[in-house]
Amino acid sequence: MLHQPLPAQSQYATRSTLSTTNRHRRLASLGAIVILPGLMAGGLYKGEIPMPSSSPLQQINPQSMARPHGYTQVVTVAPGTRLVVISGQIGVRTDGTLVEGGFSSQAKQAFSNLAAALSATGTDFSHVIKLSMFVTDFDSQLSELRATRDAFVDVHAPPASTTVQVPRLFLKDALFEVDAIAVIPEP
Repeated sequence: MLHQPLPAQSQYATRSTLSTTNRHRRLASLGAIVILPGLMAGGLYKGEIPMPSSSPLQQINPQSMARPHGYTQVVTVAPGTRLVVISGQIGVRTDGTLVEGGFSSQAKQAFSNLAAALSATGTDFSHVIKLSMFVTDFDSQLSELRATRDAFVDVHAPPASTTVQVPRLFLKDALFEVDAIAVIPEP
């Protein structure tokens, strides 16, 4: 049962309001914002990013929220899609060694590793709906991160995104990690 909509500027359901189907529960357990179809009727969103009609995604930047820079506030997924969750990728080569050259080199390698993981599922960055990125020094790494990310994602329709500074990643000299959630339309 869906609770009453949240106050005026929130026409989307949050994790606590999702109990209608197992699929919604699975997505919510991943921390996803799930849009229930009935809540999107009537043109509630004015900040939609145009997507090809064949796309299983709808990217929305509600006018009632701050304008995002380099990411999308909300991404919805059409029924009949397959969810792909990719573990965190760092700047290691196929032999497991960390690339040399600092943050920029590690970020490029991590995104390349993410691209390889996406390719293994039969997709690419065009189907990524969420990126989570972890840096060790936000102030010095942000501009390089944006440049690297923008070389891989569609900057005109970017995925939802979170970037967090952490004191250290699991591999001592690693400076960057990225994980992703993607959706693939079912044939």
